[in-house]
Formats: sequence, structure tokens, C-alpha cells
Amino acid sequence: YKTQVYALARHMGLPDEICGATPTTDTYSLPQGQDEFYFALPYAQMDIALWALMYFAMSWSWWLVIPLTAVAGGLVVSGTVDRLCIGADRILVADFKTGRNAPADLDSIPAAHLRQMAAYRAALRIIFPDRPVEAALVYTSAPVLHALPDALLDGYMPMGG
Repeated sequence: YKTQVYALARHMGLPDEICGATPTTDTYSLPQGQDEFYFALPYAQMDIALWALMYFAMSWSWWLVIPLTAVAGGLVVSGTVDRLCIGADRILVADFKTGRNAPADLDSIPAAHLRQMAAYRAALRIIFPDRPVEAALVYTSAPVLHALPDALLDGYMPMGG
């Protein structure tokens, strides 16, 4: 991971201009690095995602950016899930938020984000009735990951007539 390379450089006592340098690329001429060009994430945030992928890769089926539609609570729930991880004993759903302000805690998460995740969870409970569904929001600007407890999402469940 790039963050480990920088940590090793600091440990070896290399100068700050090397240890703190922004990664660059010789393959593209834009002022941003290829990490942000190709992935829309700086290396520090990408390392978190890569670690998670390596950690779960052997026991999960991962789906990236998958459309989702189901009838939940009498309403049609339709959206595009950023990450869906299908495990033998549970389902994980995560959505990435790229706004500038990352909520510091669960109480600061916008209601619209919680409604979205409650709807995704409700739809996935119908699609996978034999497994619990866990939800999380990833705010890329911080970066911060908020695991969303069932008790929190229960207050935002979709309800129709």
C-alpha cells in the first residue's frame, strides 16, 4: 500500500520533501495523480478500500455499482448500490458519499442518506430473506466509515399505503 511506502520512508529518515510528496505519474499529463484520475480517491483513502477488499476477498462475493429494485413497505425501492457484499451468513451494503462535509458521528448523518440506506436494507432483506443485512456509509472526503445500526435505520424504513 502507498501509505506503507510513505511510512517506511519516514522510518528510514528520508527528507520531508520525499515523505510528504504527492504521488505523481508519468503516464498522464493532468495535474492530478493517476490515483485520483482513475479511482477518484487519493492513495490514503484507496488503501482503506484495498485493505477491505483483501480482507474479505476470500469469503465474500463482491458486487460493485449494482442496480437494485424491490417492493418494500408497499413502495417500489429502486436505486444503484455502490458496494454489495454477499456472504454466506450476512449481506453488507455500502454507499459512498463524495461531498465535502463528512458527518463526524451518526447523529450528524443527513436524513436523506439514512432514508436511502434504510430503503436499500429493506429491499435486500426481501431479496435475501435468510440473511441479516448490514449497512454502512463511506464519506470519502474524511475518509470515514459509519456502520449504520439497525435501530437507527428502523426509524427511516420506507412505508407505503
